[in-house]
Amino acid sequence: MPRTRFLRPVVASLGVLWLVAAVLDLAPGALVGTANARNGAVTGRSTWKPTRDERARIELGRRLFYEPLASPSGQRSCASCHAPDHGWSDPEPQSVDDFGTTSRHSQTLLDAAYHVNAHWDGEFSSVEALVLARLSTPPGSSGSYGGVPTSPRTPPRSPVTPPGDSDPRRPAPGTRQPLVAEHALSASGFAIVPIALEGAGRYAEGFKAAFGASDITLPRIAQALAAFVHTIESTTSPYDRFRAGDRHALDVSARRGLALFEGRAGCNACHRTDGPEPFFTDFGFHNTGVARDGFNESGLGPDSASKLRLRILRGLPQVDGEIPGFEDFLDSGRGVRTGAEMDRRAFKTPTLRDVAKRGPYMHDGHLATLTEVVRYYAAGCGDDPERDARVRGFTCSPQDERDLVAFLTGLSGETRAALPTEVWRARAQRTRLRFLDATAKPMRGLHVRLVPEGDPLPVRKPVSADPLELVTDAAGYVRFSPGTHTHLRIVLAEGLLPVGGALVPDTCDRADVTVPVAGRMTIVATYPLRETPPELLVSEQVRSNRRLPQPAVRTTFVRQAEPVRLTDGWVVRYEGWARSDAGATITIEFPGRSDPESEGRGRRKAQYPIQAGAEYRIDLR
Repeated sequence: MPRTRFLRPVVASLGVLWLVAAVLDLAPGALVGTANARNGAVTGRSTWKPTRDERARIELGRRLFYEPLASPSGQRSCASCHAPDHGWSDPEPQSVDDFGTTSRHSQTLLDAAYHVNAHWDGEFSSVEALVLARLSTPPGSSGSYGGVPTSPRTPPRSPVTPPGDSDPRRPAPGTRQPLVAEHALSASGFAIVPIALEGAGRYAEGFKAAFGASDITLPRIAQALAAFVHTIESTTSPYDRFRAGDRHALDVSARRGLALFEGRAGCNACHRTDGPEPFFTDFGFHNTGVARDGFNESGLGPDSASKLRLRILRGLPQVDGEIPGFEDFLDSGRGVRTGAEMDRRAFKTPTLRDVAKRGPYMHDGHLATLTEVVRYYAAGCGDDPERDARVRGFTCSPQDERDLVAFLTGLSGETRAALPTEVWRARAQRTRLRFLDATAKPMRGLHVRLVPEGDPLPVRKPVSADPLELVTDAAGYVRFSPGTHTHLRIVLAEGLLPVGGALVPDTCDRADVTVPVAGRMTIVATYPLRETPPELLVSEQVRSNRRLPQPAVRTTFVRQAEPVRLTDGWVVRYEGWARSDAGATITIEFPGRSDPESEGRGRRKAQYPIQAGAEYRIDLR
């Protein structure tokens, strides 16, 4: 639940120095004058009571947040880079998104509803605009990140952008930003995400409950995700309880850290602590030297050889006889958006709420711990000549370091943000899934494991949180009640992955699940009496028609009955699924002879064409 609205205001001292942007995933950037002028009027948070329609869209967005199909690649969900249990950020320094490895650390989504822009450089003016840009761009398309073409690339800005932070109609930073209405959103014609979600057939009920119709569109996806992100509000922390009058909520070390933060260290110059429930940000952009410092720390210093290596890594053309300057390789941050000198290498001031939960830190993730962050700011933040004047360093003893880290740890919410407080009324009473092979034939006797995933729900007992173990009936069906979470993940034997993704939201009433197999195949093997027939046979199919080498697809053939003894051997019958998403032939590996002296004859392989219903025989005597 969001923090209780405390009435006791926090009067912040006017610190000169700041430890600031470091403690978050990134360094702050450059709209200092404008942002600070606005922030003087910030009075605190508003109480948002979503309407019934908004609640439905929030719950749909919650389910889409965990759904990989809500991305161009179908492989990475929002939660992949903004993990709820990691402070809504990424435990890795750089994230892997639909376009490859990013050059910046994933920013937290905490309190995103109170920001007038998104991304370290303020690229997007709303969550909706960001989602539309992400979903409207196919993986592998060209783009830019930080103003410098990179490989892999990030997508360009969405062609439709709601009013920006300079629009006088838009609320000031620190006040809740409005959700963008569906009719005000538009997107490009690239529609692979709605097609994928619709093709999976598992979200029609959710979209109908949220929008009154089951049609899946990019604007609706964007609006639902934005509605959910607007609920990701920081929760009550020890700091909040301390400000409300509980003098024991922060220990002695943390209280000393607070005094440092607002005093000698001057961190609150940008990580503002004024107001009854401060966001610990000025919502502005600042250059804190991180772009240059992170570049040097990475081992790619300003020597000529490093410049050329980095130029190659970023896919930039090499110019004969021309060595680009050191500055050409630095992330320009806000400067790439505004073109202003004051914005060069400036990044958004991150909130420090839940900061201890979401290392590593800075926009490039090159500082692993809060202690490293404190030391960086205390030392004066590198040698960038355009560094913000307020970043001057401060005297910091080992005890000071511990005190500041203790205080920053006290900013962590005591409950996870955006936990669901009720079960969505659109939740299915009973779900029916029919499993079909690639030829649309029912898959009888398929073992299906359903594992709870996504957000935990306040469901009533006796709903079990254990995985469900089911077997399809003669018509290919399994039936079950939704579990304790927003989703169930389909886990199939033999490494099979369903077409259309593995997640089933709790709103799904019924759906067909296609498994990429051509059908069942039978292998009848005859072994010599001196060998013990195995329970399983391992098979491989090599992916074909691929420009790049792909690992072989492995499945297993399972023994169907006890071996039948002949006068000179064992006859064993195996059955398995023949994959339809790989090559036209299958290679099956049979065990070797038990004779230890039979060197070089330990494994035998046979190759067969893929044909549903086929039975192949092999004599291994």
